[in-house]
Amino acid sequence: MVIYHCSKKIAIRNEEVNGMKLKEFRLSKGLTQEELARKLGYTLSLVAKIEQGQVRPSRKFMDRTKNVFPEVVIDDLFF
Repeated sequence: MVIYHCSKKIAIRNEEVNGMKLKEFRLSKGLTQEELARKLGYTLSLVAKIEQGQVRPSRKFMDRTKNVFPEVVIDDLFF
């Protein structure tokens, strides 16, 4: 994906885009990273790394997200 910032072309990796989507979702639910991590049964560190695009979410992470938040469309959030 390519975006423009201050007339400069910036390439963004898919992991970063997915991380931004997860962060937007988390904020829309009024949750902190720590609260989301606790609800999903993961560490704060992992949630932060996914949001920052440093780590791709595992299938298990996606499944847990869907189980805890049934309204989530996994393809929209993670792909």
